[in-house]
This record gives sequence, C-alpha cells and structure tokens, in this order.
Amino acid sequence: MIPEGKVAIVSNDAGGAELVSSWLVHNKISHALSLDGPARDIFQRKIGSYQDFGYKGAINQSNWVLTGTGWSSKLELNAIKYALSINKYVVSILDHWVNYQERFLDGSKIYLPDEIWVTDKIALKEAKSSFKNVKIRLINNHYLDDLLSEIGQYEKHYCSEGSTNILYLCEPMRTDWGKKDEQGEFQAMRLFFNNLHKIPRSNEANIFLRLHPSEAYNKYDDFIKNNFPGVKVNKIKDIPLSKQIAQSDIVVGCETYALAIAIQAKKKVFSTLPPWAPECVIPYKKIKHLKEFV
Repeated sequence: MIPEGKVAIVSNDAGGAELVSSWLVHNKISHALSLDGPARDIFQRKIGSYQDFGYKGAINQSNWVLTGTGWSSKLELNAIKYALSINKYVVSILDHWVNYQERFLDGSKIYLPDEIWVTDKIALKEAKSSFKNVKIRLINNHYLDDLLSEIGQYEKHYCSEGSTNILYLCEPMRTDWGKKDEQGEFQAMRLFFNNLHKIPRSNEANIFLRLHPSEAYNKYDDFIKNNFPGVKVNKIKDIPLSKQIAQSDIVVGCETYALAIAIQAKKKVFSTLPPWAPECVIPYKKIKHLKEFV
C-alpha cells in the first residue's frame, strides 16, 4: 500500500521523472509538484499543465514525499533532506541498477528516505544489499508497460520498406574512463562509427541520433562532422521514444535504461561501451556488446 494523503512529488533527472510521472498517471491522488530540468517536459507531456510550488512549498502542504533520484542537480536530495528534517515520510524511486548509495550522498553524509521503490527483481536484490535499514518495495513499472503498449501500436502501422533503421541513444557518461582527452559518450560514439560495418544489416542503414533530455541539441554536431564527415545522421527531436523504437530495427547506446526497453520490445540491441570501460550494467543477456566485435 502507498502512504495515505497528499503527496509532494519532487523530480529533476529524466530516468526518475519517467517512472514517477507514469506512477502518478496510474495512481490519481492529490499531489503538489516541484520539478526542474528534464522532469518539467516529461510531466507536462503526461499530465498537462501544472503548478510548481518549489520543493519546500510542495512538501509543506503534503502528507508524504515521493522523489526521483539523479545526478544532474541536488533538487531531489535537498527535498529528501528537508522532508526528513520536518518528519515527513519520504519515498524515493530508483531508476537504474548502479550507484545506489551515491544518489543519496551530500558530501560525506548520506540522507536515506524512509522507503525505496524499485521496478524489477534485479534492482530489488541490489537495493536490499545496499540499504540494510530501509524498507524496499517492488512496484509495477508503469513506464515500461505503457511504452511497450505504445510501441506495439506504432508497429502495427509501420512499414520499413526494406531499409534498416539504427537508433543511437545518447547519454552523458560523466567519466572519461582514464582517457583524459575525450569524455566517455564521445569515446563510445567513436567506437560505434568506426565499427558500424560490423553490425548486421548496417550497410547503407538510416542512422537516427536520439539525444538525452539533458544534452544540448548540437552537442555531437562538430564531433561527427570532424571525425566522420561521410556519415549521414538524422537527429531526432520531438518524436516519442516509443515511436522511434518501434520504427527501428537495431538500437544502440552505452547503458541507458532505454536499451532495456528495446530488449523488451524484441529489437536487436548493442552496447557501445568501449573495451576499457566497465561492463554494461543493463542486466539483459540479449544485449550484444560492440567491443566484442573489435
């Protein structure tokens, strides 16, 4: 059972925002919102216009708090700290499979919610191992369910006309894996283009670049122009992820959650993490790893 009463929802990063917003759509309860970053567009797309109260304003008028967890800002962590300081019950949703403790760190101090929600059994096991004194709950992944349903509907009306569509899912890696001259996401993209010919059916394929919600629209333009001038890339803007996956034959990326969605949608999926990077954290054996083809 979910806590009773009005909920303050605080969200910034895209992964958590997708899960929290889909949860809200399926659990129509009284709420007050505090949103920033990619979460603003994600919530507006799903629930329409909304009023933002700021995290303290939202928490003060609510019985309990539900947050995402992320890296791009301290909004969610600040909300957790404030809610705990005034004895409000706090729940946080984990949207991936790694760096669980780090999501709640402020300097050297950790601020844990009263309860943590996860959406699959692998995350449940990891969360229970990481947090011994926090209630861990497995909830239904409404975000995944809704996307798979949308993908199925788009596929009914899509004809590939014999061409191969490759969807490249971008994401900021926030590390250079010891290679000081280039950030991780550019290293991964370099590996992809250098070895594109090793991916089945990639000859004269249509390549679509889907930027992460936190990335600037022109982030990769100069990199592709200067390093792979002969490659034509179509950048995606304002197209639903479900539609793009439905219209793709092959989906590639480092370790974004969207790769897990593509696997569930029965697409061919490749991780572009280079050989010197840590292993891909997406827990699906069907993901192929481009570094093994190098």
